Formats: sequence, C-alpha cells, structure tokens
Amino acid sequence: MVKVKNIIYYFIPLLAIVAGLIYFVILPCYFEIQRINFDVNSELLTLERAKSPASDVKEGLVNFLKVKDNLTNFKISIKKGGELTFIQEMEKLADQSQVDLTLNIGQPQKEENDNFLPVQLTMIGDFKKISKFCNELDKSNYYLLVDSILLTASETIGGFSRADFYLPTENLGNLTVKIFAKIYYEN
Repeated sequence: MVKVKNIIYYFIPLLAIVAGLIYFVILPCYFEIQRINFDVNSELLTLERAKSPASDVKEGLVNFLKVKDNLTNFKISIKKGGELTFIQEMEKLADQSQVDLTLNIGQPQKEENDNFLPVQLTMIGDFKKISKFCNELDKSNYYLLVDSILLTASETIGGFSRADFYLPTENLGNLTVKIFAKIYYEN
C-alpha cells in the first residue's frame, strides 16, 4: 500500500506538470502556428490577386506587340487620289449587306494641320441590313470619324412617319440612315 501511495504522490504532480505544460505551452504554440499559417495563406492569396506594376507593364508590352502587327492593316487615313479605292470598298460592303448606298464625298478640307475628306453615307434598307452594313463598316480597315447620324423611316402611315411611333423592323419597312463623317488624308 505504501508503494501505491508513493506512486500516486509522484504520479499526480507529474500529471499536473504535464497538463500545465500542455495547457500553458503546447496549446498556445499550436494556436499561434495555426494563426500564422492562416495569415500567410491570406497574404499569399492577396498577392496572387494583386498584379505588380512590373507585370502590368510587361503584360501591356506583350499585348501591344500582338496588336502592333494589326495596326498597319488599318487605313486610318487615305492617300490623296485614293478616294476611288475607298468608294469601291464602301460599295462592296453595301452590296454584301444588300443596302442601297449613296456616297457623297465633299471637297478636301483643312483642320489645323490635318487634311480631311467629308463623307456622307446615305443607306436605305431594313433594320437588319443596315445593322449588318454598320457592323461590316466597323470591321473594315477604314477609320471614319463620325460627326452625326440621322435616322428616319422611309415610309409614312397616314401622314405620320413611322419614326414617330417606333423604329420599323424587317417586316414593317425601310429606314434611311445618313452618316456624316470624315476621313483624314495622309500627310
């Protein structure tokens, strides 16, 4: 019995020391490690989401180099005497879109140091065909600086223009669209 008492006297303090060590040292260290791990992971996620300025510059340069080759395909300006090519391409777009096109080209004008050619495109057709023409014009290699657009119904009903009520669709009638724009000459 004395032996059991001695074991209990030594075992209980030893158990208290181990419990205190676990409670006051090991558990706080464990929770601190968990907190640091969470902070590091959240900081890593934040850094992955945020782009550094250097990577933005590199990415922008790569994107520019991809687009640079395509920039030369656009005819932002036309050469003097190149009006006929422009007219032919506009008529080709109109034929593809099945739109009646009247193209009026004014006299060359000067704006500050730039010379430009005023252009008026008058299209007559249904909504879908005119939309197709405008989409194809947007995709074309020419850059037109649009000053204004005038949209009217080509037909009238009882003295009122359809535009007074709604825009006609393919089954209802034709639209007349006038685009006033300019295209610049090469210097």
